[in-house]
Amino acid sequence: MNEGRISEVGTYSELLGHNGEFSVFLQNYGSTDESDEKKQNTEKIAEKLEYFPDKDIKESTLLSDEKVQVGIVKMSVVFAYLKSFTFTIFLILLIFSFLSTGGYVGQLLWLAHWSNAGGNDNLTLFANLGIYATFGIVQSVSLLFASLTLSFGTVKASRRLHDEMLSSILRSPMSFFDTTPLVFSTFGVITIISVASPWFLIVIVPITVFYLIVQRFYVATSRQLKRLEATSRSPIYSHFQESIDGISSIRAYNVAERFRLQSELHVDYNQIALYVSHSSIVRWLSVQLDFVGSVIVFSAAMFATLQRNYPHIFGFIDPGLAGMSISQAFLMTLLLAMV
Repeated sequence: MNEGRISEVGTYSELLGHNGEFSVFLQNYGSTDESDEKKQNTEKIAEKLEYFPDKDIKESTLLSDEKVQVGIVKMSVVFAYLKSFTFTIFLILLIFSFLSTGGYVGQLLWLAHWSNAGGNDNLTLFANLGIYATFGIVQSVSLLFASLTLSFGTVKASRRLHDEMLSSILRSPMSFFDTTPLVFSTFGVITIISVASPWFLIVIVPITVFYLIVQRFYVATSRQLKRLEATSRSPIYSHFQESIDGISSIRAYNVAERFRLQSELHVDYNQIALYVSHSSIVRWLSVQLDFVGSVIVFSAAMFATLQRNYPHIFGFIDPGLAGMSISQAFLMTLLLAMV
């Protein structure tokens, strides 16, 4: 229609193909309306962005970096585990552990007394064997119940902590998933050596101080290395998943080499914390514990020799107790590594 007259007749596609008045009308007014609509949308977006400063936009990123804890384990973590373990189970475990250690020490002391007495003992052979066997039975039964109590307590604590953690995760909001990526044997040995040779107590003080320093240094370093290993493991899996999901785009843009180098970088960083640093600190600890064990063996042997040769100065020591103390001192290196 043009001023009341029919200027063109046909379908929509035919009218556009003729490049007549209808086609010119659409080109002029259609592009203008589209431009105005785009301009209005742009102005609306700009007005909305004015309410969000650049600092807030940068801080409101989707993914946040994993935090690595530094320092000793908090006491709240220890108390939480003991609470899950329950105080009753812990007390039962402590009692059985002391009974087991007492039976072990009683066996050694009775064996030393039996060997020193010789034929002058008033007890019969069966009586000595009975007392020795009693200590052994007490040690075995107590150790059995201590192991069962420990197993039951750890399983119970693990199950309770797991249930609480699972319950917390299942009840977490979706924003959480959007912003988060993935010692009694040693005391028994020390007691035996100290009873056999009281002079050993002079040496045990500096040895204990040195051992505590080594233990604190190793525990803090090892704990931090494990945290670094766990933190560096997550980027390996996330990068691999991203590579699998976007493999078509990686090939299309020809950036496979860049993704391969980035994956190798994540793996190398993880292996440094897992193998190189961890192996070095373990070997360093082995050297320190061997040194502590050697000092204990040397001190036990030295004081046993001095007491045997100079009883008027250092006091007399039974040959059975001396041999027992030296033999038990050899176990210190292994026992120290288990604490």
